Amino acid sequence: MTRPAPTLLAPALLLAALLGAATACTDPVSYREDFEAWRPAESPVQLCHRPENGFAVADDPGRGGKALSLSLRDPGAARREPAAGPVPWQGCLDPANPKAPYLQPNRDRADVWEAESLRLPFGSDVWYGFRMRIDGRVGTDDGVRLVVGQWKGWGDASPFVAQRFKNRRFHITIQNDAAPEDGGGECRILLAYQGEPAPQPESFRHTTRETTAEPCARDVTVERFAPLPDPFGHWVGMVYHIRPSLGSDGIVEVWANGARIARATGRIGQRLFDGVQYFNFGPYRDKAPYGITVHLDDLARGRSYEEVAPRGR
Repeated sequence: MTRPAPTLLAPALLLAALLGAATACTDPVSYREDFEAWRPAESPVQLCHRPENGFAVADDPGRGGKALSLSLRDPGAARREPAAGPVPWQGCLDPANPKAPYLQPNRDRADVWEAESLRLPFGSDVWYGFRMRIDGRVGTDDGVRLVVGQWKGWGDASPFVAQRFKNRRFHITIQNDAAPEDGGGECRILLAYQGEPAPQPESFRHTTRETTAEPCARDVTVERFAPLPDPFGHWVGMVYHIRPSLGSDGIVEVWANGARIARATGRIGQRLFDGVQYFNFGPYRDKAPYGITVHLDDLARGRSYEEVAPRGR
């Protein structure tokens, strides 16, 4: 059988195709970092260097390939001094004040932050995917606040979506501002959790000075479909669909290991804060007398589940 001769594109169509390809390659929303050939200066995420933390990219014998390890040292271990330079602790600047070092003496953190050039306008509809694993001797009665991955608005006091751990148990919260009739402040709402009993009330109000037990969730609906898996000692694949909103069209959807976990719709985010939204990942906690390591791989941001879903090995 004779194959037909290839069809040549007309110049206008060829130009359009080339422009489309260029647009796809420079999509300001999408990125992927698998740490296989990691170049920190070119990565979509930047390290937050502090004396209590350490970072390494190494082979993962359990899954194959490389992953980024983000560690908080045991307080008894030797501490690393900040690197000398014109800007102290470069790469870990306060997002509310980009010229100031992020100094919190009563907190430990070892996280990566989205590069400032990649941060999106508040209210952007975006998807994230990644794999994570946690190693450390966190006890089931530990009580220390631990956050591993959070989405914030510029200048937020607390994240509008957060992966939280208490007593070694995984849960996810969303946040908006509490109504004036509830006393104002922040309303933290439980979105998903690992297993019974629930790690916190369905919602509660807290400020820098107090926390109250009265429910405060308004203008938001939460649906739960399955419990969260345990990431301690296990790789877990997470996918998030996120669109914060100061109105009624916000959305947060969560999948873990391919299973649909939860969905929230309504007002997600705080009216006081607008501007940009951004993601950072890694252990952030109150001071604790032990070390902990969080592993990150297959990090992606994009416009659909299929684009960001962890690829696996």
